[in-house]
Amino acid sequence: MKILITRSKESSQQLNKSLIQMGHEVINLPTLNITSVDMQPLDLTQCDGLIFTSKNAVNNFKYEGKIKHIDCFCVGAATEKFLRLRGFQNTFSADGDAATLKNLILNQANLPYKNLVYLCGDVVSVDLEKELIKENIKVTKIVNYKSEKIQKIEPETLEKLKTKAPDVIFVYSLRSAESFLDMVKKYSLDQLMTESEVKCISKRIFDFFSVNNWKKINLVTPGMETLKL
Repeated sequence: MKILITRSKESSQQLNKSLIQMGHEVINLPTLNITSVDMQPLDLTQCDGLIFTSKNAVNNFKYEGKIKHIDCFCVGAATEKFLRLRGFQNTFSADGDAATLKNLILNQANLPYKNLVYLCGDVVSVDLEKELIKENIKVTKIVNYKSEKIQKIEPETLEKLKTKAPDVIFVYSLRSAESFLDMVKKYSLDQLMTESEVKCISKRIFDFFSVNNWKKINLVTPGMETLKL
């Protein structure tokens, strides 16, 4: 199968490798340009819980102090795995979207936390800070990266897409989905691409493609993309 991943080669190395080993053709189409915000290192002694809604938030996280005592709440298994590679052990995965992550935090037996810190990008589909404050939980939001939509498809990639539409397209965030559809429309790929099967990691992304008249849409768990192909 021809599989399109809406991420760069650098950010999807393991998935690319697995799919190629399975005999699939892989095309990477980056949809977002991620840049770090120069945050001051967070003093971990001043907080007792961290919230991460993406791997980008983990990748751009700066801190000082011991990490073993910190509870870390992650939107999904892929983010949790990335966090554990950095040495954090007390991790909890929602395996879903921001709404599921909110419920995971609320259901912890040792709440209320005195101070939760929410690490995220400059654009979020659900603002967990506001949602948790409504539940009387103290949260400090720190934006530690920015995302800019990419509007250009490289000529080589465009030629591959026009030759034959992808059988499967993986999409990992609502903002990435928006950027992807912008490019599809800009390059007049609508009729070609809307027959592809879109695999998305959340109901919000699913609904976005549905509203835009894509027919073949399924949910997938990050880290489990190669199943049921």
